[in-house]
Amino acid sequence: MTPTDTAQTGLTAEQLQQTPTPAEALGALDRQLTAATPYLLVAQHAAT
Repeated sequence: MTPTDTAQTGLTAEQLQQTPTPAEALGALDRQLTAATPYLLVAQHAAT
């Protein structure tokens, strides 16, 4: 994280150290989204 990143997002390096890994976050999302429940997933910058 650079000062510019923090200025743009409000996030700090310390805050990011406390977050789940991408695999953990996507695993939790995968467990919540089931075929029996309709859902709409919207993502910003999804291609990246």
